Amino acid sequence: MLNGDNFSDWKDQVLLTLGCMDLDLAFRVDEPPIPTDSSTPTEKASYELWERSNRLSLMLIKKHISKVFGVQSQCTKVKDFLKAIEDQYVRSDKALASTLMKRLSDVKYNGSRSVREHIMHMRDIAAQLKPLEVDISEPFLVHLILNSLPKEYGPFKITYNAQKEKWSVNELLTMCVQEEERLKNENIEVANLVTQNKGKGKRGKFGPYEKKTGNMSNESFGNKITCFFCRKIGHKKKDCLKYKKWLEKKGNFISCVCYESNFVKVPDNTWWIDSGSTIHVANTMQGFLSLRKPMGSEQSIYSGNQMRSQVEAVGTFRLVFNNGYVLDLESTFYVPSFSRNLVSIAKLVPLGYVFNFSKSSFSVMKNNVIVGNGYLDNGLYKFDLDSNFYSTHLITENGIGTKRCVIKENSSMLWHKRLGHISIERLKRLTNDGILKDLDFSNFGTCVDCIKGKQTNKSNKGAKRSSTVLELIHTDICGPFPPCFNGQRYFVSFIDDYSRYMYLYLIFDKSEAFDAFKAYKVEVEKQLEKSIKIVRSDRGGEYYGRYTEKGQNPGPFAAFLKEEGIIAQYTMPGTPQQNGVAERRNRTLMDMVRSMMSHTNLSLELWSEALKTAVYILNRVPSKVVPKTPFELWKGWKPSLGHLHIWGCPVEVRIYNPNIRKLDPRTISGYFIGYAENSKGYRFYCPSHIPRIVEARNAKFLEDLEVSGSNIPRKEVFEEDQVSSKTLGELTVYPDYPPSIKGKQSNQEQSPTKDNENVEPSTLNNQNQDENVEVRRSSRVKKSAISSDYIVYLQESDFDIGLENDPTSFSQAMSSENFNLWHNAMKEEIASMDKNQVWELTKLPEGAKPVGCKWVYKTKRNPSGKIERYKARLVAKGYTQKEGIDYRETFSPVSKKDSFRIIMALVAHFDLELHQMDVKTAFLNGDLEEEVYMSQPEGFSHDSNLVCKLKKSIYGLKQASRQWYIKFHNVVSSFGFKENIVDQCIYLKVSGSKYIFLVLYVDDILLASSDMGLLHETKVFLAKNFEMKDMGEASYVIVGMLGRYQSNPGIEHWKAAKKIPVNPLQDIFFANGAISWKSTKQTITASSTMEAEFVACYEATSQALWLRHFITGLKIVDSIFRPIQIFCDNSAAVFFSKNNKSGSRNKHIDIKYLVVREKVNKKEIVIQHIRTELMVADPMTKALPANSYRNHVDRMGLVNPM
Repeated sequence: MLNGDNFSDWKDQVLLTLGCMDLDLAFRVDEPPIPTDSSTPTEKASYELWERSNRLSLMLIKKHISKVFGVQSQCTKVKDFLKAIEDQYVRSDKALASTLMKRLSDVKYNGSRSVREHIMHMRDIAAQLKPLEVDISEPFLVHLILNSLPKEYGPFKITYNAQKEKWSVNELLTMCVQEEERLKNENIEVANLVTQNKGKGKRGKFGPYEKKTGNMSNESFGNKITCFFCRKIGHKKKDCLKYKKWLEKKGNFISCVCYESNFVKVPDNTWWIDSGSTIHVANTMQGFLSLRKPMGSEQSIYSGNQMRSQVEAVGTFRLVFNNGYVLDLESTFYVPSFSRNLVSIAKLVPLGYVFNFSKSSFSVMKNNVIVGNGYLDNGLYKFDLDSNFYSTHLITENGIGTKRCVIKENSSMLWHKRLGHISIERLKRLTNDGILKDLDFSNFGTCVDCIKGKQTNKSNKGAKRSSTVLELIHTDICGPFPPCFNGQRYFVSFIDDYSRYMYLYLIFDKSEAFDAFKAYKVEVEKQLEKSIKIVRSDRGGEYYGRYTEKGQNPGPFAAFLKEEGIIAQYTMPGTPQQNGVAERRNRTLMDMVRSMMSHTNLSLELWSEALKTAVYILNRVPSKVVPKTPFELWKGWKPSLGHLHIWGCPVEVRIYNPNIRKLDPRTISGYFIGYAENSKGYRFYCPSHIPRIVEARNAKFLEDLEVSGSNIPRKEVFEEDQVSSKTLGELTVYPDYPPSIKGKQSNQEQSPTKDNENVEPSTLNNQNQDENVEVRRSSRVKKSAISSDYIVYLQESDFDIGLENDPTSFSQAMSSENFNLWHNAMKEEIASMDKNQVWELTKLPEGAKPVGCKWVYKTKRNPSGKIERYKARLVAKGYTQKEGIDYRETFSPVSKKDSFRIIMALVAHFDLELHQMDVKTAFLNGDLEEEVYMSQPEGFSHDSNLVCKLKKSIYGLKQASRQWYIKFHNVVSSFGFKENIVDQCIYLKVSGSKYIFLVLYVDDILLASSDMGLLHETKVFLAKNFEMKDMGEASYVIVGMLGRYQSNPGIEHWKAAKKIPVNPLQDIFFANGAISWKSTKQTITASSTMEAEFVACYEATSQALWLRHFITGLKIVDSIFRPIQIFCDNSAAVFFSKNNKSGSRNKHIDIKYLVVREKVNKKEIVIQHIRTELMVADPMTKALPANSYRNHVDRMGLVNPM
């Protein structure tokens, strides 16, 4: 809000807001002429856009003026209006220059805030002076900042003045933050100590860390000791008489002494390690499994400054690490006044947990397996937790100390929640029809969850209903929603008008509605032996197509209805009530979903499961417009509701596991999220199980456990033992990939939400289940018809994202169902060509021969299989080029995979920032040196006598990749990057103590930097020179070609794989991790094992020398200058490499292999003997016993995530 003193900041914020809202056109473009009758449509459209921008901008600016509103009301142009305000206030702003200069020179750092905030404050004052024509240079601002620092930073200032190189403000900021951390570590007195004192005569030690300086005597030092209790000099707190008297009065208590940053507010969902704590402390109730009231000395804790904190409750808190491991913290104190959640190491170590700390991170291990980790944040270690772990808690803010309530089975409120919060009228109809037993409606009161989720509007009355099933089908698409568990964002519904029976399909995009309808039509017509007659929908493009001057231009959906003889009925524009059945049903579904989600604390990603459950329920409950339930009208018999339960309620699920031990728990904890679609069972969400969504039949539903407050918490055991594939008889596991309606995946995934006959799974009975004796089964093992070698690959083919047949020609694309999408993709490609000025149209010179071109189409998908976009690429037919005429050189370097692995090892070792960028239309940036003519692209040709004279390289030309590399190399070299001497696609830039690596792989770029500022600066530079796509932090990069045929191998691939013999060559490790390995057939015929091993040493030596040269160019690993160790388990080969002795058995060895001896003598490498049982490379070349295999894998640096 403009108040007269903040015009500069106010103007910047106004312009930024208008730019974000795309309303700044009136500032960027002058007012176009007012259109007349003779104006063209383009001129009219331009004026309308400008007038809209001017009008909305003017209203927005006037809204944010508090004192002068109406003074410039006669100005109708926003540009003039802002100029008038600027004339009024800029003069008064200039009067602030002297005040700001004084403020900048007088500001001092007093420690009340961080040094980062102090420097940012001074830089902000300098920025305010710039528009007032007082320019503060960066070196001058650096000196002002240094002068504002206190005397504790004296050595730091001396260091700066002694350096030749002067720092920028950003560099000074980084160094000051490091100096601040160093001073904190030196001067810290009390750090994260929580002591517990319960017995008589025991006292917690709160003494400060005593730091002696110089040659100060103990006597002089003692005279300066200050008591932290009475603040008097000469004695410590433990010897203070007042403190001892206070303790006697206070009695036993639990005290908490916390690090001073505990009083800085941090997010409630973060947990921090407390190295001296004897209790766990939480400041939030989200995550408690159970709570009880504190008793006795548990009622309060005390901080180091004797600040008393009230304990509200004590209970068991659940933490879920990012890898899925569940850690339950028993006896956790709930203290709302604490600003940090603290985990006690002293509490966890006796339970078998081991903590390993490094400079900037730590890991938690149990039974020699890493179960969790964390990192250093502002001087404290913070756990790396699952961001959604609070969504599984059982306690709410209103649930402190409540007991489990006993709910009767005939409670109307219980069945109201079980049936997805339906109305009381529907419950009474179910009771009157005999579907439910007599219910007690006396306890049916106001449901808060219904109030939160439902909202009523007046309905349209007077509509006519059809007389039989499938006579009229209502359909509608609803969305987009936040991505669900499998990634879908829309759903399409099909509702029979006569019975109101409903089918629902989850889809990724609206264009998939046509495939859903085809699947729906085949199923219902087959099951009911009737045909669909009428389909009613809105006029969305996915249903209707497009409307032109000639009338309807039907899309694939409308064309299909016409071919099948189905009448298509469409609503009129702006009248959705004409399709009221589908609209009202979608609203009812969302009301139920909101109410069901409000009743639980599950993650919002499970909205799709709540939606399918709502459909399941609505098909079984009565409606106002039909005499019976939709299920009865559709199936012919009454539904059974005895198996229904409250959605989201806690459950104990029993999974069949023949490997279970006698004392192992028989169930796992989870939440009920729906009913199985093609089997008699339930669907459950189990946070501690992998996968998290399972289907099972036997379970105990804890519907009365709405708020847990019992003294005995319900425990959940993290099961680390893996169940073999034979034990999944009663458990159906669904992988996290999107379902396909087209039938390219399993039948379970392609089925919609519908109902089977008598799907009523049983419920686990705690009293009788243990006494049941399993029926004896035959011990004969049935062999599968498919070899186990193929199982992995057949499963991987389900995830193949390239199964969809993309068009192979222009004509095929134009005749496909998605012709409009492909046409838009081609228009985008042509627009990109025009933007980059790739060609110009000209006549073909005599004697010249044009190069042809073609369109290449590709459906781009993300890692989860969802369609991102349809891409069309214009490619030149480079095979028609002739060397010396159309091109000269074609070589273009590509980054080696070994180089990439080394960079990744450095990123992990030095904790570098790793980001990824993608160059859009990379090859179009290359400049052509030869004259190349190309025929016009199909579908976008103008004059047939003209051809395209290429000015830039285009995809398909033989020299395209080389020209792109030359252009990129010249650009990044001008920015200070230096290429590696052995890998020309690895670049390094060093700026003071900061450095950044750049890895180029065709058009993919990886940036690994020690400083975020330098990383951002590099990104900005690349974006200025090329059209870039910032992918953020790298997730998956440079997909290998080795697995190209794994998803769908052919017979020739299997035969080739079985005939390849392998012999060991070399495996190389860096930073305790494998970075280079090779296993292939040797090209020579060795006469002895020694010769074969010596040749392997030669191959390893060649690779090691290459790595030495490569890592030397990186300039950050000093140890590479020492001799590289090569381990060999053949003593004869080791002896032969170190000695010049030759004999009759080795005199035939080729002289090139003897270079190993030369490198050993020059001490560039060292070949050492190692016992065979210690050879780490053996798992890559031969089968090993299980224990040996695990030991070698551990030494490779691989970690079992389970």
